[in-house]
Amino acid sequence: MDHVLFKNKQFRYIGSLLGFAGAFSSLSAYTLYSVFLLQGKADTNVITWTLWALESILSFHIYRKQVDGDFPKYLEELVAAIGCCAVTALLFSRALIVHVDILKELQWVDGISVLLFLIVLYIYKTADDVWSATIAFQGVLIFSSLPLVRNVYQNPTGEPLLPWILWSIGFLLQLLCVIARSGGLSSSYRTFPTPLNYFFWHGLIAVIVLNSSGHLFK
Repeated sequence: MDHVLFKNKQFRYIGSLLGFAGAFSSLSAYTLYSVFLLQGKADTNVITWTLWALESILSFHIYRKQVDGDFPKYLEELVAAIGCCAVTALLFSRALIVHVDILKELQWVDGISVLLFLIVLYIYKTADDVWSATIAFQGVLIFSSLPLVRNVYQNPTGEPLLPWILWSIGFLLQLLCVIARSGGLSSSYRTFPTPLNYFFWHGLIAVIVLNSSGHLFK
């Protein structure tokens, strides 16, 4: 039933709008976050963002292939790849200026994340089915998110809330875009894990910060 319903061109058009809206939400989040960093209002984990930059590039390639090059579906991944790289570059520049020892932030879970990243990269390059790389990538995302979640839990005032809300909205809209443009739930479930996993971790950080601050702005 949902297959017939979502095959309607109107739903595909709505899906496109959702995809573009999600990408715009994330783009706004990266822009705001960069401003907060420049103002010294964000205290984040450089190692985590470095891993996210590498992972977001790989995620973009995996997801674009998974959705058969449907631009509205993977636009969010493209914005995330560019945004993560931009924030990482900004963090490294700031660390060099203020002489921050980046290696002090290195944790054992980061090593696991790197190992899993290399495994996923190998799977993506060698496996015929991109689904196996998609499943393996979820582990990379989980382990690379844990250090930042712990840091935010210990120091929730170090993160601005609004960007995390906008990121959460962006990935949620991407998920809805995929559903609307893929013919319904039954035919698109394989494209759910990545945006759903991103939505969970960004949303979790937003909830932690909101619970401590109770307002949208730093």
